Amino acid sequence: MKCNMDLGQEGPVSMPCSMHKTHCLIRLTEYNKFAYSSSSLFIDFSKAFDMVDHKILLHKMYHYGIRGNAHQWIKSYLSDRQQYVSVNGSESTRRNIEYGVPQGSILGPLLFVIYINDIPEISHFAKFILYADDANIIITGSSIAEIEDQITSLSAALIHWVKSNGLLLNLKKTQYMIFSRGRLTNNFIVSIDNTVIQQVNEARFLGVIIDDKLTWSSHIKTLKSKMARYVGIMYRIKKLIPLNVRLQIYHSFVQC
Repeated sequence: MKCNMDLGQEGPVSMPCSMHKTHCLIRLTEYNKFAYSSSSLFIDFSKAFDMVDHKILLHKMYHYGIRGNAHQWIKSYLSDRQQYVSVNGSESTRRNIEYGVPQGSILGPLLFVIYINDIPEISHFAKFILYADDANIIITGSSIAEIEDQITSLSAALIHWVKSNGLLLNLKKTQYMIFSRGRLTNNFIVSIDNTVIQQVNEARFLGVIIDDKLTWSSHIKTLKSKMARYVGIMYRIKKLIPLNVRLQIYHSFVQC
């Protein structure tokens, strides 16, 4: 899915922009709910922000129309960065940083999204939901067998894209889930780069627990447990702190 940004004439960037997480979750639910059968592949990038190749990133930004002073500014922002270790006043040798975007910065997540923006081009049948370093690939079909064939094709293209862009997949944390209106007589094995991917009945995506029946039961149960814990703490300390402080705690940890 795309959220177009006017970055030039070369084409839109399929990034979240100001898209809220809720919108991403709604799209994920709709894709899986209205298909007869579907599978969601929850991608986990290993050290995502640290693996960004500056040359590839700058090339992609140029392609998307970010040129001139803006392009030079980003290049300057990424270049000539150094890192070292300091322990008790002793410093290690300084090393230039040739990969990665600054974590904890405002630009970091945006630059990473630009970096992975072209991943949807690996498939014409799959749907992609990208939010910073959280990625979900949804494959729909008329049968489980059709989905299995599509995933086999997608897996090869995914690995090629990942390696071409200098990224790594954490295949131990990558998971897949099957949604189906029909009864599942047997589940197929998903393998990426000769590694079997774990099939799950529920997964956490963008802070929400999604189950293969889209009931939200596990997520609601988790929220109830979390709220009960905070309410219990507030009850025990209610005589120690004023009402306005208790309200701040409630709005910060319970109501949100």
